[in-house]
Parts: sequence; structure tokens; C-alpha cells
Amino acid sequence: LPPVPESALIIVYYAEQAIAALGTIGEVIEAYHAGMTFEISNYDELIANGEISDVDLVPREFTVEWYAENFPFGAFLPQVIGKDSEPTEEADADDNNPKNNPPSASKTGLQWENESWAYYSPEYKPSRWSKGRTRIGTVAGS
Repeated sequence: LPPVPESALIIVYYAEQAIAALGTIGEVIEAYHAGMTFEISNYDELIANGEISDVDLVPREFTVEWYAENFPFGAFLPQVIGKDSEPTEEADADDNNPKNNPPSASKTGLQWENESWAYYSPEYKPSRWSKGRTRIGTVAGS
């Protein structure tokens, strides 16, 4: 994220857009891509005061989006784990944790592969967020 001054007032929004790759199915199940957008509300004042000197490094608005690692199938459908199935690395890590695997736990069932990654973008494109955005609140910089 950009290095914003402590005196920056940042409006935080939750934003969504339809997932075009899913077409009609995405509309039916109301599948949306999510992100958060940020707007420095006192941006002009911070520039005038010299608190922001590099507008390329500290943009007025910016975005953080989440992308599913195994899209679309892992994000919507679980993997079936049977007694003869090879567990994934993630399942192995969970199995090695006694809190997650009491002695009576079965090695069969469903395993979700819905991990996602957050990505920063130094811009905000209103047309991208087709479902709009919802204001969450305002936070101070740094």
C-alpha cells in the first residue's frame, strides 16, 4: 500500500463486480468479484501542505482486490477426499495439527480450495465495479 501521511483521511469502500467469465451462471448464483477501494479525502490539502510530494507513489484513490487461486472450480466446488485419495499439502498441514485432527477424525469428506490472494492497484476505475461500492468508514493515515 502507498505510504500515506498520518494526517490523511482515507475513505474505505467495499466494491463488487459481476464475474463476466461465469456468464449467466454467475448471474444466477450471484457470484461477484470483491475488492476494497480507498480514497484520500483530503488529498489536495496534503499536496498543498507538502505532506504528499510524489503523486505517482501516493495516488488519490487505490484498490485492493482478491483473486481466487483455483478459479473457478476451487472457489465454488470442493474436492472430494476419499480414503484412497492423496491428500493435498494443505490437508497434510491440517492433519499434522492435533487440534484439527482428533484421533476419531476421518480422512474422507470435502476439502475446499478457496484460497485467494490480495493485490494492490494504484488506481480506482469506477466502471469496473459494476455492482457499485459501499462506504465502510474513514480511517487515518499511516
